[in-house]
Amino acid sequence: MLIFHYLVGNADAHGKNYALLYRDRVPDLAPLYDVVCAAAYPRLAKKLAMAIGGRSVPDTIQLKQWLTLVPETRGAQRLLVKDMAEPAGQIGARADKLAAELEAEGISHDILKAIRAVIETRATHLLRICV
Repeated sequence: MLIFHYLVGNADAHGKNYALLYRDRVPDLAPLYDVVCAAAYPRLAKKLAMAIGGRSVPDTIQLKQWLTLVPETRGAQRLLVKDMAEPAGQIGARADKLAAELEAEGISHDILKAIRAVIETRATHLLRICV
């Protein structure tokens, strides 16, 4: 969820935006909610609500900061890099597909292009630092 929030420019992903759903007394993470691409709106804060590796300015977050989220083992670090690279590699095509679906329904707005640009910038950055 954190990687997705980063990719879509949601700077307002607070801990209170995560919830648990209980099914038969077994907790599970609730689906994402309150996701806004704050990065696409000039007046909204760009700093992340929850820092990654001590950094809250998205452009300054490198692999070193991401790796602080997992144990210092090769396996955990490889898994994190995989978990970062996979959505970063897929999100652009998925965003384009969604934009095409919206356009087919007659829904268009300049903010959608701005959001797509944020996604491209963030995905490119993650893919670059994951190599």
